[in-house]
Amino acid sequence: MRPAASCPQDIETLVPWLLQDLPSYANRVASRGRGSLAQPLEPLGTVVVASQPDFAPLDLADRALGPGLDPRADIRQVFFTTLERQYQPTQVVSLQHFHWLFFVSTADGWRLALMYSSLGGYPRSDDSSSATGPVGLLTPPQESSQGILGQAVSLWLRDCRAGAVFPTRE
Repeated sequence: MRPAASCPQDIETLVPWLLQDLPSYANRVASRGRGSLAQPLEPLGTVVVASQPDFAPLDLADRALGPGLDPRADIRQVFFTTLERQYQPTQVVSLQHFHWLFFVSTADGWRLALMYSSLGGYPRSDDSSSATGPVGLLTPPQESSQGILGQAVSLWLRDCRAGAVFPTRE
């Protein structure tokens, strides 16, 4: 049995723990939602892996970020990608999701305040002349806090605050 660890107060320590567990959390959220009438035509998919985080923030001084997110608050931004696979009747499609998360620190730990995601093909081509199909094209960013990944992040943070997650393997 693994010993419980306290949830890191430092975002640069916390996020690698989160990203290690995120695919399994996201796949559990997705499996719980399968069969719901809300998304009956969505292809079966899985999150395979999450990338390393990028903590370089964008300047938020002149941006309206959405309800409940004050740009003057102690907001921490994190960027990462996920590799996902969708299983369709005749093929397997690999997709890369680009995620921009906003975390806020509260008295009892970190919380997800807002999340934007954009979808592209995989492998992603940087050659704009080859953008004739899904590879290389990105969808516009959409607020995704209540999507599968957003729910998975919130659940993981809840479990972390409860001492139910474990450090990354070194």
